[in-house]
Amino acid sequence: MTYDPIARPRHYIGKRYEAWQIAEDWSLGFHLGNVLKYVIRCERKSAYEADLEKALAYLRRLGDQAEILRHLRTVAAPAHTISAVSVAADYELSTSLAYAVHHICQSSLATDTASARKHVVLAAQHIREELGLDMAREIAHAAGR
Repeated sequence: MTYDPIARPRHYIGKRYEAWQIAEDWSLGFHLGNVLKYVIRCERKSAYEADLEKALAYLRRLGDQAEILRHLRTVAAPAHTISAVSVAADYELSTSLAYAVHHICQSSLATDTASARKHVVLAAQHIREELGLDMAREIAHAAGR
């Protein structure tokens, strides 16, 4: 794929897909679309950790049940033509980030809040794993300890 520094920057273009094509195909809302964007481009920019931290920040915002419900109402039986496996291969993602992309995709297929939330949480866990974050420290921090 050819790139243009404004319309098609290199860090958004895989071998076959651009971030927006995947987000549209999976009917991702604003928050999940941004999570996907930051995950798939992180290894293509010099801000690897910052991009993954941004993805986690969008997942935290999505953690609000009202946002998940709003996302579910806007998605009507999505028919994906791009698989999570092909996205992971296209962007040559690590195993952890490939699993995160898988769960982003699965959350877009969810038909209930509990299932969508489960996949959002699993995506966040895989991104944290990629960053090497200590889960116990994260949990303690979130609990205000």
